[in-house]
Parts: sequence; structure tokens; C-alpha cells
Amino acid sequence: MVEFIKSCKDYLEYPPSNKEFLLVGRSNVGKSSIINALYNQKIAYVGKTPGKTRMLNFFEVDDYTFTDAPGYGFAKRDFDEQEEYRLMMEDYFTHRVECKMVVLLVDARRVTEDDIAMMDFLRHYSYKVITIMTKADKLKRNDINKAKMMASKALGLPLNAILLSDKERTDYNALRKHLENELNLA
Repeated sequence: MVEFIKSCKDYLEYPPSNKEFLLVGRSNVGKSSIINALYNQKIAYVGKTPGKTRMLNFFEVDDYTFTDAPGYGFAKRDFDEQEEYRLMMEDYFTHRVECKMVVLLVDARRVTEDDIAMMDFLRHYSYKVITIMTKADKLKRNDINKAKMMASKALGLPLNAILLSDKERTDYNALRKHLENELNLA
């Protein structure tokens, strides 16, 4: 059972947690949809326009917490909002020792400069990173390996990104168990 705990921006407001993982990704990459699919509940708002999430959203699942971060790279945010996001995330990475792993969601069709900057940020803080490539169903079958190689090279990661595809009916229960297992190993 998944339960929403709270939304906040300031690290002084973070809820207690034994261990947690953070979901990050560009605006409109599908974070909210994946959260709902992973836990088979409508717990995260899926908007028609990107950039709706503005705070860190904390959820409790059994013996761990997961945190949904606002999407980065949303062009309609002004400089002050982008700076606020940067500072909020820097505070999270600096103060949230309970975070053991980061799940980085990347659009399979394109890795952006913002994705690369986020990966560099995660490396700086020495987080274990699991990469999930979303929207793989929008690629032709023979372009999927090219996309994985391109993402691997751009992000400096091994060729082990997890692909998600609505057409292939991704097994979200297996994915959730994989993430939970990796969290326990972190």
C-alpha cells in the first residue's frame, strides 16, 4: 500500500524515513504515470501540460519512502523558478542522507543537456543511479538499441538502462521489485 506523506520544498520539512529513493527526470518524461503504474494506484497527478509538480512529493511504501521530484528543463519556467528548483534539489542532495538511490527517467527518443547535467549532479553526490528510458514504444524496434547506445554514451553509463513501453506491456510489478531490491542493496 502506498500513502502520500507530504509535499515540501525545504529540507527542514522532510518527513522521517529509514531509506528512500528519488525519481528525477525532465518535465513530460512520464514520472507520474510510472509512479501510478508501479504501485497500481492513482497516487500521482498526471497533467496534460508538463511542469505541474513544483515541490518534492514524499510517498511511503511498506518499509521505504520514494520521493517524486519536479521535472527539470521545463522551458516555461522563468529564471527565478529554475533557480528555486536548483536550490531545492541541491538542498535535497546535501541533506537527505536517507536517499540511497536515484531513478533517472530519460525519454528514449532524446537525451537532453538537462539529462546530462542531472547525471553529472548525481555523480557529484555519488548516488547509485538506475536509468529508465521511457516512451520506448514511440521508437521503431530497430532504433531501440541505437537509443540505448546513445543514452549510454551521453550519460556515461553501461548499456543497462531499463526500457519502458506501453506497447510491450511493461511488467511494472517486476520493475517495482527490481527497484526495491536495488534499494536494499544500496
